[in-house]
Amino acid sequence: MEEDEEELPKVEFSAFAQALAERIRKNGAITLAEYMDACIPEYYATRNPFGKEGDFTTSPEVSQMFGELIGAWIADLWFQMGSPPKAQIVELGPGNGTLCADLMRALGNWPECRAAMTVHLVENSEGMRRKQAEVLKEYSPAWYDRFEDVPPGTVFLVANEFIDALPIRQYVRKGKKWFEKMVTFNEEKGEFEYVLREEPVELTPPKGYPKPIERDVLEINDLGRAVVENVAKRIRDHGGAALFIDYGLIKPNYGDTMQSYKRHKRVDALRNPGGQDVTADVDFSALVAAAEPYAKVHGPIVQGAFLNALGIDQRAEAICQTATPAQRGLTRLAVRKLTNATDMGAKFKVLGLTMKGADIKPAGFADGDDVSHN
Repeated sequence: MEEDEEELPKVEFSAFAQALAERIRKNGAITLAEYMDACIPEYYATRNPFGKEGDFTTSPEVSQMFGELIGAWIADLWFQMGSPPKAQIVELGPGNGTLCADLMRALGNWPECRAAMTVHLVENSEGMRRKQAEVLKEYSPAWYDRFEDVPPGTVFLVANEFIDALPIRQYVRKGKKWFEKMVTFNEEKGEFEYVLREEPVELTPPKGYPKPIERDVLEINDLGRAVVENVAKRIRDHGGAALFIDYGLIKPNYGDTMQSYKRHKRVDALRNPGGQDVTADVDFSALVAAAEPYAKVHGPIVQGAFLNALGIDQRAEAICQTATPAQRGLTRLAVRKLTNATDMGAKFKVLGLTMKGADIKPAGFADGDDVSHN
């Protein structure tokens, strides 16, 4: 989500793209979920996409302050929960390990809290696991393919830009019916392209969506909802809290949000299968609906409001006290990038989960931000 779309050739025929085209030749068009499910693991297995040298920049890569404030957020909740002697720091999709390293370093300000924590990472890419092992070696992390594999226990979970990379399905409104969008391979043009499944599907938009009109696009992220539901159940059963931070919509609406980035430029999502990032906006109303039966829901609110409430300005000034003039300028620039409404501050939303019935107030959320009525 960084710049306008870049004009580039449609398809780069890597071995992976050729194999995907052959799969479609043999079996027919695939759903968008199947396309993303095939491309995303290939993408993360073959490159490091994060930072200036990669394809996109995440909040932890912008500044250490992001992870440090989340570490302080976790410590505050740990004390509110009675300082459980054993608890888990869990990160979904840890990237380079930067966020986890920053929050764990911040937890060092409260040695008893830091001593209670073990680190658990949900990561499928072997290449990313190697990078994380290097960055987080002092914390002896454990890795898992799925959140469900993380051992039971009090959990403090963070998922930053994780849900957006999970596979979605898209449905297009034609007349009074919904038709699923698919990906096929056009032999004549030599490129991947979208088509609609010929048969309509029985589909009712989730609660909160307006009445559909012609050509509306409905996106469904079943896996994202399942992940949030499982996390909420873990909090219900074993205690803890969670933060989901991602770009997307607080109120549900129709639209085609599938997107791809290469070298910080937006590109055609079908241009280079497996060689570029493929994501979609997160429908936070769907995540709220998934979590509400099992956990108390806080937010969603915009990232800028969350970080400001956690004291990012005060943290920046503390850093500037011992910084060079150049470092002070970069620190203040990072605050603007993370919090300004014209940048990441409004594009990214924050959703918090805590235990139902517990007298716990997570920092960063005002009382009016609690959307759970149970």
